[in-house]
Amino acid sequence: MIALILAGALGWAGHFEAVSVAQGVSDLQRWIDRGGMVFSVERDGGIPGEQCLAGAQVPIVVAAGGASAQSGAGPATVAFDRSPGVEYSVIAMTKGAVGIAGGGPLVNEGWIVGQTALEELGLGEGDLLRSGGSSTKIGYVVGGGQRQLGYDRDVIRLTTGRGERFLICWVELTPAAFGIGAEIIAGFLPYDDAVIRPFLRTEPEGHPAVRYLNRPSRFAWVAAGLAIGGFWGLWSWVRRRELALYRSLHMPPAGIAILATGEALLVTGPAAVIAALVVATMWGATPATILGAWSIAAGTVLGILIATLAVWPIATRNLAVAAKDL
Repeated sequence: MIALILAGALGWAGHFEAVSVAQGVSDLQRWIDRGGMVFSVERDGGIPGEQCLAGAQVPIVVAAGGASAQSGAGPATVAFDRSPGVEYSVIAMTKGAVGIAGGGPLVNEGWIVGQTALEELGLGEGDLLRSGGSSTKIGYVVGGGQRQLGYDRDVIRLTTGRGERFLICWVELTPAAFGIGAEIIAGFLPYDDAVIRPFLRTEPEGHPAVRYLNRPSRFAWVAAGLAIGGFWGLWSWVRRRELALYRSLHMPPAGIAILATGEALLVTGPAAVIAALVVATMWGATPATILGAWSIAAGTVLGILIATLAVWPIATRNLAVAAKDL
C-alpha cells in the first residue's frame, strides 16, 4: 500500500512533466511549421543569387533561396484559359525558396501556383491548367498550409539563381539556431546594409521555446521528492522508539541511518519503477516519456536523500535522551 501511494506521487510528477513536454514540443513544431525559423534578407540593389544559394551549404541551414518579380527572362504576368482577362503575377524563385514558401521540398513537376490563385480558378494540386492553348499539371502549391509568405496569388517560375540578383533571399534554419539566426545568416551574406528579419515576429515571453523552458512542470520532481522525503522523515519519527532500542544496543548512528535509508529504498525503488512503467505506457517512445522518467528518478533520489537527512537527528541523539523513548 505504501509503495502504491509513493508511486502515485512519483507518477504525478512524471505525468505532469510528460504532458508539459508533449505540449511544448507540439507548440514548437506548429511554430516551426508556420515559419518560425524562416528569415528574409533584403538590401538595396538586391542580393546575388550565388551568395543566397550558398547559405544552403551551411550545416545549420535547412534551405535557402531567392525570389524576385519576373523580369527579362519571361512575362511578368500570366493569364489562364479558365479565367480569361484575369492576370497573375509571375515570380522567379529558386527551388530552395519554393520549398520554404510551401513548407516542404519541391518533388513534382508542373505549374507552381499560390493557393488563393487556385481557389479563384477552382482547381487544386494535380489538376490540369491551360494557358495559351497548352495544358500543364499543377505540381506544387504555395501558401496552402500554415505558411503565408505572400505568394498565395502568384505563379512561380523556377530559376537556378545563377547570375541573377534577388530582391529577397529566404533562409530557413534548424531549431538549433534559435536566438542566433541573424548572426548565422550574416556569416554568408555579409552586407552592412542587409536587413535580416524573422518571418514570424514573436515577443520573447510568448515564444513557444521560452514557454517550454519556463514550464512549471520542470519542478514537479522537487515536489514529489519533498513529499517522499517528508513521508519517510515522519515514518522515522514514528519509529523513534524502535530506533532508540537500536541505539541502546550500541548500533552506531551511521548504521541506523543506513538501515532507515535501506528500508526507504526497498519501498520507494519499486514505486519509482511502477510510476515509470505507467508513464512509458501512456506516452510511448517519445521525449515526453524520457523527461517524465527523469522527473521520477530525480524525485526518487531527492526523496531518499531527505529521508536520510531526516533520520540522522534521531540516530545521533544522546543515549540518555533516546532511552526516554523506551
